[in-house]
Amino acid sequence: MHALGWDYDIDETVLHAPLSPGQLQAIDDIVTERIHSRQPAAYITGYTWFAGHRFTIDSRVLVPRSPIAELIQARLQPWLGLREPRSALEIGTGSACIALALALEFPQLQVSATDIDPDALDVARQNVLAYGLESRVQLHLADIFPPNEPRFDLIVSNPPYVPSARREQLPEEFLAEPETALFAGPEGFNCVDRIIRRARRHLNDNGLLVIEVGEIWPRFAERYARLEPMWPEFERGGEGIAIIEAGALDRLS
Repeated sequence: MHALGWDYDIDETVLHAPLSPGQLQAIDDIVTERIHSRQPAAYITGYTWFAGHRFTIDSRVLVPRSPIAELIQARLQPWLGLREPRSALEIGTGSACIALALALEFPQLQVSATDIDPDALDVARQNVLAYGLESRVQLHLADIFPPNEPRFDLIVSNPPYVPSARREQLPEEFLAEPETALFAGPEGFNCVDRIIRRARRHLNDNGLLVIEVGEIWPRFAERYARLEPMWPEFERGGEGIAIIEAGALDRLS
């Protein structure tokens, strides 16, 4: 679709039309680049789709692939219930795809988004400007939580959680992505533990924490069993998203 310059909502009849030699060459060129460079496809096209929205992507940020997209499109139901969040924080925003998807899904929502990498925030800023959401999505260069200890109705994060020992087992494509956005110590808990331990002081009393822990979810479930995390199932695939009520985090004290 990218090589041919077609939109994803193109009329289906076009998909059955024969391709010209020039079109076939354009497809061959980009597929050849994908094979030989072993770069993620989104780095080659310069964009990707997340929660139904298009975002600029390059090698300064992780390629968005989180099943959190499906939760956002479902408006975090049934976990939010009748609550209408007014403030949200995304930790480790990268391209800002989660922060922006939240702002687009909840028109009254004010979103703060943090990242420790100024290069990632440059990409995030491009996306915020592209959607004209500067007034509702604020970016912060910060290590996990923004300054001044604000509180939020919702905290969402897809932090680094891949154990460092898994590095040699990953396909080459993953190693093209920012290392600090993937790997988080021997067990994968370096960033996750810090978020869990400090989240309560940044959540309003009826707030929710949504955190992706991916493949380490069985160890997370055991480590934080007293928090009684909820584990959504996904129609489009994916696993390891924990949803935790603010009140449950009080059990850590």
